[in-house]
Amino acid sequence: MAVHAKERLLMSAIALGRRDGWSHLSVADVLAESGAARRSFYTHFPGGTKELTVAAVELAATWITAVVKQAAEQHSSAALTTFVDHWRHVLTDSDFEQGCPVAAAAASRPHHAEAADIAAASFEAWESLIAAALVRDGADAATAKRLASLIVTCIEGAVTRCIADRSCAPMDVVHDHLQSVLAAELP
Repeated sequence: MAVHAKERLLMSAIALGRRDGWSHLSVADVLAESGAARRSFYTHFPGGTKELTVAAVELAATWITAVVKQAAEQHSSAALTTFVDHWRHVLTDSDFEQGCPVAAAAASRPHHAEAADIAAASFEAWESLIAAALVRDGADAATAKRLASLIVTCIEGAVTRCIADRSCAPMDVVHDHLQSVLAAELP
């Protein structure tokens, strides 16, 4: 199945955003990465890189939300492992060059406030999905909310640290500690 120009542009922007962040995303870089024509870029994204960034962050957030939702269908301990494994694969498959495009959007607030708002809403959505799973597994609502925030924050931080260290060791530490926390907090 042929990938249309708009999809190539979005996929290329996501790859660049994961690797380089969103603040300095350029039309030239997206065109080079995607192989799309300049006319095609402005046909699909007449608002330029700001419009493309918002669309790409929304798409990436949708994908990650689907991963979290699928993970949250499992027992909390297994769900945590599934979410961590997702990031391990992203990190190792990219040779530790690509992180979370949603976290990168949060860090780009001075240049892309709308994308940063999408990131904030995405983090909240992930926490809600995780909290619901924790409640299902026996946590009270307040504990579940606190633990879900801890999980998302720790994993997102671990992704960044893994890139810096070029190793999954920080993710392993976070995973092990979060598993201990879940074991202590869940009935």
